[in-house]
Amino acid sequence: MYGINGRYHNCEIGHAYEYWRSKAGDAGIPARADIDPIEMWSWIPATLLAEAIFDDHGAPADFFFRVAGSRVCERYGRELTHRHLSEIPMQEQRDSVLANYRAVIDTQRAFYSINRFFDTDGILRSFEMLLLPLRAHGSRCDMLLGVVMPLPRDYDAPEGVWIYEAGPELA
Repeated sequence: MYGINGRYHNCEIGHAYEYWRSKAGDAGIPARADIDPIEMWSWIPATLLAEAIFDDHGAPADFFFRVAGSRVCERYGRELTHRHLSEIPMQEQRDSVLANYRAVIDTQRAFYSINRFFDTDGILRSFEMLLLPLRAHGSRCDMLLGVVMPLPRDYDAPEGVWIYEAGPELA
């Protein structure tokens, strides 16, 4: 079994989830100010921090990468820091990522996934990813903390499978 309460291929995923839960407190979702990069040092190269950009109806329409670690950029095959998700040239991948980022913001719950995709060089990549909701301003969930860890090239991950996990209030 995989997921928040199951096992991971990379221990940093589990460390990141436990760290996020420890910062959640009574609010159920940590504030961005509660997250300290020094405390995340071992998995910081695999980390992303994305801010939701909301449309006129209050729905997340795009995401702006405040920070994308070197491993994250390697997974996507390009630098992502200070870029919008809408700028990723791989349409199918971008649409899938956008849908899942939106789901984290809308549900305010953690998501864990195992994914495979072909990068811009046509290389099949497998990775596991954890997406965690954050609050930057007030009580509204408006940011994501993500951890992206590579899996072995020969790992036979089911493509595009997402495993939903309950947030702290239901764990």
